[in-house]
Order: sequence, then C-alpha cells, then structure tokens
Amino acid sequence: MKYTPRGKRAGTMHRVIPAPFQTVRPKRSTIRTPALPDDSTAFSATSSTVKKYQITGMSASQLPFIADPYGFEASLHSAVVSPDQAELIVCLEHPEDHTAVRTVWSYATSDLSLTGKYKINSPGLDAVYTPDGTRVLVAPMDADKAGVFVVEFDRATHLETHYYLMAGNLKSHGLEMDRSGTCFYAVVNSPGDDDSFEPYNSYSYDIQRVRLINP
Repeated sequence: MKYTPRGKRAGTMHRVIPAPFQTVRPKRSTIRTPALPDDSTAFSATSSTVKKYQITGMSASQLPFIADPYGFEASLHSAVVSPDQAELIVCLEHPEDHTAVRTVWSYATSDLSLTGKYKINSPGLDAVYTPDGTRVLVAPMDADKAGVFVVEFDRATHLETHYYLMAGNLKSHGLEMDRSGTCFYAVVNSPGDDDSFEPYNSYSYDIQRVRLINP
C-alpha cells in the first residue's frame, strides 16, 4: 500500500521481518549496544553514563574511559557506532521530565568525550548513519504540528539538512539504513490502520521504506 502525505515525499509501506544485529551486553548494561567490527571493543550505555569495555573471548573488562554522567537516571532507547568507528550516538530520555532532553548525544569512541549534540527538540528513539558516515538520521519520540519526521543531519556540522514525514509514530531501535545508502527503513505505528479493513490491520507496527533526498 502507498502512503503519500500531501506536499511531502512518498514512502512505500512494506511488512518485513528485520534481520538480527550484532550486540554485546557487558555486565550491568541496561541496553544492548553495538560492538565494533573486530569484536575487541564494546560500549555500555547505562542509565547514568557510557562505559567502554575490552572484549576477550567471552569476558569483558572495563577500560579507563567513562563519559561524564548525564545528571539524571535516564531511560535508554538506542546506541549506535558510526561506520568509521569514531563516533557513538546515544538516544535517551528523562523518565520524569519529558522536556529535559531535546537532543541526542554524540561521543568520541576513543575516550568517550562528548563531541556534540544533534538537536531534534525531543528525546531520540534511534539513529542511523549513511554507509559513508557523512549523514545521520535521527528518529524523534515527539511529533510536531505537521506530523512525525525523521531528521537528517550533516555529521560534520551537526546541522539539520532534510526532514522525512513518516506514516506514524516511531519506535526504539526502529531505523535501519539500506546498504546502498539510497533509502532507509523505519518501524512505524499507524493508529489509523487499526480500525480499517486492510489486511493485517491487527498488527501494531509496519515497516516504511523512504528514499533519501540526494542519495
């Protein structure tokens, strides 16, 4: 089925089963976080900070790199490492004050120093990089007056470049970039479909495929 918002780029809806992704969960981690490709280093985004671990076989030992504390007990949604393995993005929210976090945070993987923030005026649910690592797409939790948009940023400047109107509310771990770098996939919840006569309308989430602007 087609979803074509007025005046916006169209997205094609597909129902698919997402492929599993590689994860490492060191002890005390509160969220699954990605391992670097050589499996020698991993990151643990906890409710208070981000930590770095050395992976040897089946064991994990903490390295002397810990990010500055968030300043509150956070609810974690996603953590993503850039293709060049230089940046780590963490999506989180304040469980008691929804307006306290309006950005997603980026850290240098070398020492976990804070390198910047991607401002979306909402807690972030997930983020993905294009294959070349120059563009970042972030899924916000909140909608604006026109709907829910995935926001694209220039990684070098952390400035917004494009917006993609989605077919419904987004979800943690709900973004995936196509290997070609020409489109991305998003898990969306379209409440308007629940009472329709369309096939599979009892399913809570759909997969929306969206082509990137100037891929």
